[in-house]
This record gives sequence, structure tokens and C-alpha cells, in this order.
Amino acid sequence: MPVFEFEHTDGKTYEIEAPDEKAALSAWGKNKPSTVGVGEDIAKASAVAPAKAGIGMLGSLGDVRGLLDSFAASNPAVSQGKLAEMRGDVINRNIPSSADVRKSVEGVTGPLYDPQTTPGKIAGAAVEGATGAALTGGRNLIEGGLRGVLPRLGVYGAAPGAAGEVARQQTEGYKFPEWVPGVGGKDISPYASTVASLFTAPFARSKVTPNKIDPTVSARAETYKNVTGDYPTVGQMTKDPRHINAELAAKPTINQIQKDAYNRGITEAVGEPTTNIDAGGPNTYIGRNSRRIGGDIDQLERTTTVNPNVVMGRGGQPQIYNDLANFSMHPDTRQYVPDILSTISQVRPHFTPTNYPNSTILPQEKIHDALFRTGSMNPTTGHINRYGGSRPMPGNEYNELRQALYREAEAGPPPRAQAFRTVANHLDNAMEASLPTDLQGAWGNSRRQYANFLAVEKAIGGKGAGKRQITPDEFKSASQELMGKHPYLRNELERNAFTEAAGEFPPLKKTSLPPEPSKAAKILSNIPGANAAMQYAGPLAGAATSALALHRGHDWIKALDAGILPFLIAAEGSKKVLMPPGHFNAMNPLKQAWGRNQFVPPDASATSRAAFIQALMAGQRANQNQQYCSCLNSQGNVPGQ
Repeated sequence: MPVFEFEHTDGKTYEIEAPDEKAALSAWGKNKPSTVGVGEDIAKASAVAPAKAGIGMLGSLGDVRGLLDSFAASNPAVSQGKLAEMRGDVINRNIPSSADVRKSVEGVTGPLYDPQTTPGKIAGAAVEGATGAALTGGRNLIEGGLRGVLPRLGVYGAAPGAAGEVARQQTEGYKFPEWVPGVGGKDISPYASTVASLFTAPFARSKVTPNKIDPTVSARAETYKNVTGDYPTVGQMTKDPRHINAELAAKPTINQIQKDAYNRGITEAVGEPTTNIDAGGPNTYIGRNSRRIGGDIDQLERTTTVNPNVVMGRGGQPQIYNDLANFSMHPDTRQYVPDILSTISQVRPHFTPTNYPNSTILPQEKIHDALFRTGSMNPTTGHINRYGGSRPMPGNEYNELRQALYREAEAGPPPRAQAFRTVANHLDNAMEASLPTDLQGAWGNSRRQYANFLAVEKAIGGKGAGKRQITPDEFKSASQELMGKHPYLRNELERNAFTEAAGEFPPLKKTSLPPEPSKAAKILSNIPGANAAMQYAGPLAGAATSALALHRGHDWIKALDAGILPFLIAAEGSKKVLMPPGHFNAMNPLKQAWGRNQFVPPDASATSRAAFIQALMAGQRANQNQQYCSCLNSQGNVPGQ
């Protein structure tokens, strides 16, 4: 049998007897002696792995170029022109490979540590994979905070890295048959490593979070959680009656907790969050917030003005002038200019341009002129000056005009309604731009609170005295009745999506179901007589202990005493083993998170990235490993051979 000799980095030469080179390489990889302990090797490999992952990322294009070059070299039929097309313009440049990057780094830092033991190699590969996942994960990686980051790094990084390294080690030294196109005669290990990585991520994810919840349900649960701070229960998301029963048994107050959370979320948008709402008097929730929000709006009317001269961006023209001129010229909205001018004149008669028949105002300037005209006239021509609209609009006029525009929006078809709302939005933007820093957003906040207040008031109305709670159906009905029927409402209420989501997760209701046997009972049912023996475990244990005591010469009284304790222990223990599964942990946060499938949500792109990263790392590790395996003409022995 041929003998293959290997030179180790410790300077010694070792000899392996094997049938061929691939078997010798495999044996050398598995038996190469280590100069460090396993613990030290793991620590050193893990410490340097992030740097190696970064090197792999930097040299990834160069590695791809090398793979294509290798493919072309082993396939003469591939023309240079076709190869250039495959490589692309970017890869065709002189981009360094990971080996080039590592050589440059080591020129500064010295040689990077390479693991010597099997556990060290696996640990290093796992940390490399996790680092690669962190470098390429982006925003998706950190969704859910720390609770989501660590599992995702494990599933999409560490697990594929470790699995790929194990596959590489197990296939080291084996080569593809020469007849396999493209890879004939090449080492199998990098490809085996890549395949192992590719299938490890989805497999690991299914084991970490095995329950599958419809993505639409998960999205609604996220909407619900964004307002209340907590998710619906797993039972509400899965509609599983057994899980619902378990949750009710574990936390009987869960329905009331969720009602409180919903009402707190709804009333938070009003500006005063509460779990119970009352009406019918000045000191009730409805009376108190009506005065507060109304007072805020009155104060804004007295203290704010729309300044039409505010310039935003480039061009030098005031923003409100540009917005209204563009609206007046746009083919989809210019037909509504006469209607809007008519509405303006109904609010404030002096707003109408018909009072100035000699005006030279252009058609696209009519709305702006009607709103902000200073009334100045050219003494020579008797015409109103163009661009003369610089009169500040007081807050009460602004508010009154908005109401009029929204009232008109409610009365017409959708295109006309959208045109009126657009003009109102331009006024809103002009008011915001006119406000001092400490008041910016004040009008929008007051309108938002008032809109939500109206819906709450409508939903709670007619329920009589005392504090009440609103259900999602009641709030939805109230908001639908008010939509577009009040000047402060702008499109949908901000809590509509939350209400829709909450309506998808109704209160838990107990369902009568046949008792579920415990896992132990299910196992014992497959063993003849085991269930019966467990049911009578107490008497059997007591009788056996008493019989043993009599056999050893004790009188019957002491024998009975000896059997009492085993009887009690076995009887109680058998009850616990055979009783239906306990539900004390159904509402445990960890169990809920597990059931929601939120630890590591499915991520096809992350799976693909994991495979790509592992492919790079596997190729680099295979090349590095082969650098240390050179056959020599000298003597030595591998320990254990």
C-alpha cells in the first residue's frame, strides 16, 4: 500500500499509509496532531473568525472571478469572450481575492491563527458564518431587537457555518470523478460544505420555531403589538381551541387585560389614555377632553397665522405659491379651480377675485391671489399687481377655510373630493412652515386628537352613565360613520389599522374538548399493561415494600408502616404522570414567542445569503487546509496510526 508523507507546521514530517492520495488527505485532516489544547484552539479560532469573515466579504468578487477562471480552464470549449461575459465588467478588473486580502492583512498583523482541532475548526466556522450574517443582514437582522438578533445569527449564520465545516471535514480528500463536467477531478469538500449550508438554515429555522402562522396574521399581530406593546396570544393567532383553553386556564384575566390594552391604545390617540371611558357631564372623560382639545384649537386660531412668503427649497418662490399654481395648472385638478374659488368666497367674501375685474392675475395664480391678496393696486393702470398676495392669513380664517374645503370634499365624487383635500393639505403645509419651532405640528396634533375624540365619543354614546369600554367593532362602526363627515378628518383615522387588527383577535372563549392524555400516557399506551400498572402504582409500591419488610423478618405492623410512604409517593407520582398536560406555562412569554414563530421568521434572502457566505468560507477553508498538506519524501508517523 502506498505511503504518503506530510509536513506539519511544527516542522515534523508524518507518514500515512493509504490506498490513494484522497484517502491519505482525508486521514491527515482527521489525525493531524495539534500543538494546542481543544479549549485554547476554540477560543483562538473564535477570536480570529470575525476578521476572516471580513476578509471573505472583501475578497468575494475576486473569489468568484477565480471560480470562473477555474471553470474555463477545465472546460476548453468555453471561449474567452464567453468567459468575459460571465465574469462581467466588474469582476474583470484586478479585484483581489480573499487570499490576496488575507496576505495583505497578515503583512500588517502577522499570520492569522488557523484552528488545529476538529472542535476548533467547527467553532471558527460557526463564528465566521455568524459574522457574515451580521455583515449582510442589514435592517432585517435587527428587527425585534436583541431577542431576534441572536437566534437569527445562529440560524442564518452559525448553524450553516458549523454544518458546512462538518461536511467539509467528512468529505475532505474525496474528488469528483473526472467525467463530471466542470468539476471533474476537483475536491468535493467545498461543494459538500455549500450544500450542507444551503439546507441547514431552513432546517434549523423549522426546529427553532416550528409553528407556522399565516404571514397576514403575523402582520396584523405586529400592528396590534405596535400600539398595545404586546402580541395577541398564540391561541388567538392560530385559532387552536386546545391552545385557547390552555391560555385561559393559565391566565383567566387575559381577556380583561386585552380590553384594557385596546381602550388604552384608542384613547392614547385622543391625548389622554385610559382603560375606561365615561360621558354625560363636564368632569367625565368626554367632557374633559372636549374642553381641552377645543381650547387647544381656539388658542391656535388666536396665536397662529399662515405666512404666504415662506420660501422652501430652491427657486425663490414661496412654497404655497408654487403648490397652488401647480394645482391650478395640473390637467387632473385645474377643472376644479372655479369650484374652489367659489368655496373660498363663501367663507370670506373679500377672498373672491371677482371684486377686482381689472386684475392681471394669471389663471394659475387665482387661488393664491384670492387667499393672500394684499389689495394693492397699480396707480397707473388700476390693475391689481401680480405676486401681490402677501397678506398673512389669521388662524381662525385658516381653520374656517379648512372646514369649508373638507365639507365640499364630502359632497362630491372622489376626484373632486381629492382636489379639495389637496388644497387643504397645501394650506396645512403652509401653516406648518409658518409656525415657530415650539409650535410646529401643533395644528396637526390637535386635528388628529379631535378626529379620534369624535370617534370615541360616537362609539361610547348612548351607553348611559358610568365608565365603559369600547370594543373594536364599536370603534370601527363609529369611525366609518364619521369618515369624511367632519372637517377635521383627514383620510382614515390613525387607529383604524389597529382596530382592524384587534378585531381579528377576539376575546378567548373556552371550548369543551375531550381530555388530552399526557405524553407519558401516550408512550405507556404502547406497552401492554403499563397504563394499568401506573394507575395502581400506589398500592403496588406499598404492597411490594411491605412484603419486602416481612420477608426480612419485620412484624406485620412495621411492614405496613414501611409501605405507607412508598404508597403515597407512587400514587401521587402516577397521578402527575397520567394527568392531562398542565397549562401553567401556556402564557409564559418564552412559550408565547415560540408559538408566534417570531424568534426567527422565515427569510428566503437570509437563507440564500447564508449559502453564499458559506460557499465563500468553505472554498477559502479548503484552499487553506490544502496548503498545509504537501507530500514529501521523508519519514514520520501519525499518532495513532
